[in-house]
Amino acid sequence: MLASQLAVKQDRTEAAGGYASRAGAAARRSGDPVVLAAAARAAATPLRRTGRTAEALHLLNEARLHLTTGSRPTAAELDAAGMVALTAAYTAAQAHQPATAHDFTPRPNRSPPASPATRTPPAAPGS
Repeated sequence: MLASQLAVKQDRTEAAGGYASRAGAAARRSGDPVVLAAAARAAATPLRRTGRTAEALHLLNEARLHLTTGSRPTAAELDAAGMVALTAAYTAAQAHQPATAHDFTPRPNRSPPASPATRTPPAAPGS
């Protein structure tokens, strides 16, 4: 993965794609979803830069699903899933796909607001 990232920084997109492909194969063999996510993110940049946005998004979505399908993802898996989602959103946005970018944008888990019946009323002035 490091070789792919360095090649991207040096604007050697073709070489970066080759390195990322090898990293992805090794990540799949490892069976570790966090490693697979890192490889997917490394592969996304050269794929995006060579016009293969659909392939990049597919790879990123696959990695995200591997990270989030377990019953209780670890903190590392949740962190990696967030990073993959942000990379996918950026990839879609760069390809002028706003709906897809929005679909990948992580949203915080928020509890719904309390209903009026369960809210604590404000204290009366002077009490």
